[in-house]
Amino acid sequence: MEKLMQASLVGDVSALSDLLPNDPLFDQMVHPAVTQTPLHVASLRGHTAFASEMLRLKPELSRIRNHDDCYPIHLASTWGHVDIVREMVAVVATNKSLARLCDGNGYTALHCAAANNQVEVLATLLREGPGQLVRDVTKKGETALHVALNNHMIGAATYLVEHCKEILNVADGNGNTALHCVVKMKQVQILNILLAEEEINKNPQNAYGLTPLDVIQQCPAGPDAADIIRALIHAGCNNTAPQFIQPIIPDTRITTISPTQSTHTTLERLIKKLVPHDWNNDWVKGLQQTLMIMATIISAAAFQAGLNPPKAAQDYNITSFLQVVMLALIISASMIVVLLSGLPQKHKFPAWVLKIALWGALTCLMYAFVLGVDMNKVDNGWAKNAFLAWMGLMCVMFVYYFVALVVVLRGAWESLRLRRGRVVADQNTMIDSI
Repeated sequence: MEKLMQASLVGDVSALSDLLPNDPLFDQMVHPAVTQTPLHVASLRGHTAFASEMLRLKPELSRIRNHDDCYPIHLASTWGHVDIVREMVAVVATNKSLARLCDGNGYTALHCAAANNQVEVLATLLREGPGQLVRDVTKKGETALHVALNNHMIGAATYLVEHCKEILNVADGNGNTALHCVVKMKQVQILNILLAEEEINKNPQNAYGLTPLDVIQQCPAGPDAADIIRALIHAGCNNTAPQFIQPIIPDTRITTISPTQSTHTTLERLIKKLVPHDWNNDWVKGLQQTLMIMATIISAAAFQAGLNPPKAAQDYNITSFLQVVMLALIISASMIVVLLSGLPQKHKFPAWVLKIALWGALTCLMYAFVLGVDMNKVDNGWAKNAFLAWMGLMCVMFVYYFVALVVVLRGAWESLRLRRGRVVADQNTMIDSI
């Protein structure tokens, strides 16, 4: 059996002829426990000669399902191996034709070909297969045309529309016809072909009582929705939705934005572009670990500086140095307590406050360094200048982030106000309509 499977992988017909007389398991391949035969492999890989010889020697293999509940003809149809499909359709069957065998989902070979846009296989099956094949449906009640449309297979759908007029108005398990599917999938190209057919029913109702025009009006979003609505109305399609279903019509009203609102929106976008991570929830979540590390380092540095202050001259008051170090220690230790407390810090505003506090602790350490240099009677002009530069940077950052916070809060307030206004307007419209 293993040698037969290896021969099927490469389509070696000569090896097949040599192995069959010597393989005692050949007759045991037709067994319920067998779920993968050499015919499945040959059908999948497109080895026509090998599959043809297997069909001649053991036609029963064509009626064995593999582990995916597929027959060999399903595999050949899925991958477009037309010659193998033709060979299998020609097999003389004692009951149902191979072309009408169903897999686990109720798919026939025609459904498999439609789902994978195998137009040549479709033509072969419809030409050489049983006449009732085109009317076979899946477990969901779908014809091959439904399957092609739901999988966006334009070529297969076009072929079926042009050559299978008898299924144009067939409904699936939800009552949807091909026209419903085309509208739902917003396939403008197929829609025009369908509407040009004389046999098409332009106002079928599905299980919910919706016509194709109702369907597109319930979900009008998309670039082709307006074209589809115009095409349906031009073709004579009607809107017969139940009264409790109100069609959704795109809002074409022009909204006037005041110069103040426009300025706020532009400023808010500028702030977000310059500092995009500050207003991103994922960044806020990752900020906690960084804040914890920085607060721990600052606490350790302030603690060591407080216990081991620099040696100062006798006329120097060390109190200022200890006060600044203590302030840095309190701020950093407080941050650690807050981060470990389990309080909600995943929102933007608490993260903003903690970051400002971290800047404050760093500033205290900077000032403590300046005081330490001064305590040792060292020329600290350069230290003071560096600290002033740092304070300038901190002032700029604080003002910037304060403005950003104000802009975002005002934008949120404007959005809430407009939303409330729209709700009131919709309620008034509903009352007027009643």
